Amino acid sequence: MSNYSSPATGAGGVGLSGNLAPRFSARMLAIATGFSVVALWADRKLLHGTPASFSPEFQAAAERIGPVAERTSAPPVFLNPIRRRIPGHLRGPDDVADV
Repeated sequence: MSNYSSPATGAGGVGLSGNLAPRFSARMLAIATGFSVVALWADRKLLHGTPASFSPEFQAAAERIGPVAERTSAPPVFLNPIRRRIPGHLRGPDDVADV
């Protein structure tokens, strides 16, 4: 036991948790556990969905087009054009359709 004593830790040095009633601690633990379970459920339900790349339509288009990077605000481009020996003037599938 230390010689140091403060109002926050009391004489025993156990902190404020030593002054809490067990039924209050159990109630707070149950509330925190319930909130955590609800938060995890809501996170999985609302924020995580199946990516569009798993749809059969996307898979069929990927097999037809080949390894292409779909970009949000620009046309798609070929992946690894040098290794796949794609000419430099062809940037993506749209350029192949124009040729």
